[in-house]
Amino acid sequence: AASVTIDALGAFNSQNITATAGNVDIEADLIAAGAIQAIGGDVLLAAPGAITAGNISARTVAGVGGAIDIASDTGALTLGTLSANTDITLGTTGSISAGAVVTTGGALTVGGGALPSSVTFSGNALARSITIDTAGAFSGTNLTATAGDVDIAAAMINAGAVRATGGDVLLAAPGAITTGNVTATTVAGVGGAIDIASDTG
Repeated sequence: AASVTIDALGAFNSQNITATAGNVDIEADLIAAGAIQAIGGDVLLAAPGAITAGNISARTVAGVGGAIDIASDTGALTLGTLSANTDITLGTTGSISAGAVVTTGGALTVGGGALPSSVTFSGNALARSITIDTAGAFSGTNLTATAGDVDIAAAMINAGAVRATGGDVLLAAPGAITTGNVTATTVAGVGGAIDIASDTG
């Protein structure tokens, strides 16, 4: 379909979903889907309960679309690879797990409102800037911000290499912080600092 809009009072279950010229916009009590793709539109998933999906991509066409926004009140977000051209936003008070999370032209924001109970990325994360706030542990592989900060606040942090270009690397946790190489590069006088702080870890 050109665009896909679904509003359900109960659970929504589907296999793969593709919008060829617009948004994929789904609201339901629970969402379970296969791969989701929006071409020239955004992927918007909202539910009070759990949201489970395969790989999700949102592609900008002629300056339109390209964002992924997935929000649950209290349910777990269990997702495959996320690929976008603008912003990626993930929110819930439950757990968040995803594969690689990549946006070529926007920010990655996790837990900007309510704090998720934990955040796990099994693949690399890349965005213009990366902000992750969680009440529990964060676990990821390589984290790269191409034009801003990598800013992570969690109970514990475990990551691979962390790189910020034109921004700072800011890691804070009451518990242990474990990473690979950490690099912050100044661009046009912006960024270049590394601040890593733990209370007792």
